[in-house]
Amino acid sequence: MQLFLITLPVFAIIALGYAARALGLVPKGTAMSLSNYVYYFALPAYIIFEVGSRPLHELLEVNTIVAYSIGMIALAVAMSVIGKLLRKNIRFMGMMTLNVMFGSVAYVGVPFTWLAFGERSAPTVAILIALTIALSVFWAMTIGVGTIELGTAAVRHQKYIKRIEIIGKKIFTNPLIIALLIGAAFSVSSWNFPSVFESILKMLTLTAGPVALFAEGAFLQGTHFWADWKGATVLSLLKLLVLPFFTFIAIQFFPMSELNASIALVQSAMPVAATNFIFAQQFKIAPRLVAASTLLSVILSFFTLTGLLYLLPYVGL
Repeated sequence: MQLFLITLPVFAIIALGYAARALGLVPKGTAMSLSNYVYYFALPAYIIFEVGSRPLHELLEVNTIVAYSIGMIALAVAMSVIGKLLRKNIRFMGMMTLNVMFGSVAYVGVPFTWLAFGERSAPTVAILIALTIALSVFWAMTIGVGTIELGTAAVRHQKYIKRIEIIGKKIFTNPLIIALLIGAAFSVSSWNFPSVFESILKMLTLTAGPVALFAEGAFLQGTHFWADWKGATVLSLLKLLVLPFFTFIAIQFFPMSELNASIALVQSAMPVAATNFIFAQQFKIAPRLVAASTLLSVILSFFTLTGLLYLLPYVGL
């Protein structure tokens, strides 16, 4: 029952957003505006504050970074092999790889992880959340978007250095990566935030979790997963089960505290990020399938995340 009390509030707010959009209380386009607010303002503020207010040595959780990264890279390699075996287009496989790598570590992950682990060690939880968000963004953008870009005719005909430049711009113009760099600058320099700036960051941070969840629900309203249920099921299971499995295996080779390992594992098990649909639309690659996998993975994650929290003590975490 305690595990459901952790999981239920997160998905209840997602359901509220879904219902509000279905009832017409949230007009069309509002979900995107809320999502943009969280993505460009609230979450960057959260990362800047949590990373920038702590010494750099506290952020260098090397084993956690390596293990979490290995889990994502292993899944990307598996997707590449699958793509070659099925002879799929490189741009399509790039989008599918992005889809199964880039989970909702921010919109669902932040509030869920706070509820599950926040009381145990709030500063550590904040740092680990910031790291997992940054790593998810970095690897998903590098491998997923990078593969899509490399499969684009305009990029294929560019010189190698130009390709790196194009992909680099995609990564380092991401607001979450920029926020991490700003936070790291404050951390390295030991600067204190000006009081007014700190107050603004704290206020924005408080809104990140609930607004993100509400926007996620509103964004998913109107998505019909049954149209592509087979593909959506495969992608959902890859994200919810296979990625955590690879992460768990990596954790065995890179010792870390139980709390760090638990957060890394839970963050890797988050559902498909709603923002992947934006990428699918932008690149015009299977937007209906991506939307279907997003909705289905959110529904299934209520059970898989609850089950994962139940299993953690039995695997030594």
